[in-house]
Amino acid sequence: MKAVHFGAGNIGRGFIGDLLNNSGYFITFLDVNKPMIDAINKNGSYYFYWIDKGYSKREVTNVAGIYLVDEQDAAIKAIEECDILTTSVWADNLPKIAAVVAKGLKQRLVSGQPKINVLACENALFASDRLRREVVNTGIITDAELHQVSNFVNTSVDRLALTNVRNGETCLDIDSNCELMIESSALVDPKSQPIQGADYVETLKPFIERKLYVVNCGHAAAGYLSYLKGYPYVQDGFADAEIVKQVEDLMWESAQVMIKEYGFGEDEMKHYIKKTIAIWTSGTVKDDTRRVCRSPIRKVNDTDRLVAPAKAYWNLFGEEQLYPKVIAAAYAFVNEEDEQAVELQRAIAQNGIEAAIEKYSNIPATAPLAKQIVKNFLTFKELQK
Repeated sequence: MKAVHFGAGNIGRGFIGDLLNNSGYFITFLDVNKPMIDAINKNGSYYFYWIDKGYSKREVTNVAGIYLVDEQDAAIKAIEECDILTTSVWADNLPKIAAVVAKGLKQRLVSGQPKINVLACENALFASDRLRREVVNTGIITDAELHQVSNFVNTSVDRLALTNVRNGETCLDIDSNCELMIESSALVDPKSQPIQGADYVETLKPFIERKLYVVNCGHAAAGYLSYLKGYPYVQDGFADAEIVKQVEDLMWESAQVMIKEYGFGEDEMKHYIKKTIAIWTSGTVKDDTRRVCRSPIRKVNDTDRLVAPAKAYWNLFGEEQLYPKVIAAAYAFVNEEDEQAVELQRAIAQNGIEAAIEKYSNIPATAPLAKQIVKNFLTFKELQK
């Protein structure tokens, strides 16, 4: 069996590649990182280390790589011949791979290949649906043609995958705890399980939102609160009792939304939060604060991890607690190397924080949530002077 995976980054190699390998696939990684692709092709394998297993080494074999910049014909051919197509390129980059995906799937149609599953394994709501829209928008393949050759299947993903340096060597460190939820009803064969180690559910929305609203929300909060205190690593923030308490309380607010909306058990959600916090506070990894805080425009969007649960909490309980502070911290994030952070700060400087909140978070300036975000933002800016 053959798998094509877009993205040879930490999640691609340390999570999805790991599971695809365990499922018996030969994996072809597609990426724009030439040194990474060259290394995969040179060795015919790659390896990572298990954080929670004494940093024991895991080698993944039966792999190859294609450099997307110069080898698009090879990428199209690989898609034509594969049995499953997956991605982990960062949700903002899905439009960048849409044309190659479209050309590959179009070629499958021309050559009469069977229908395949396409799974966008990204930290975003309904990423596979988004990728499908981007593929159709290329004009290379029609919606009807796409339906003939592929099913785009939504997923929810969660695994700690970090780059570290030990003994002068750059290492990929992975926690063995993981969650890949796949919407079984959308598969080409709903009764199949194409990836071993995944969980299959008929309706994915509750699990996507649980991951985004609780885990991703909490991790982003830890990042932005650590940034405000000047911590270079999020783990420094997790050593700060005040930040840990705020993150835990925020995750519990999101958990209450999950309990009310989808009927998750209270004890179940408490265990879910406790397990997640335990991984983050283990002290065995160092996660760069700027990395966790990157792409703030996406994270303050009203469909993403901060504003979406804040709005849901307000609608259900009629009040805001910690969300305004964390959202304001995201708006206060400054990083000249992050395009979205630069754009966000420019918009605030030119038009004011109220206009920025309305534009990027779709919250009217007159809304109570917007007013609380503004209040917290101005406090943070005073402290940063």
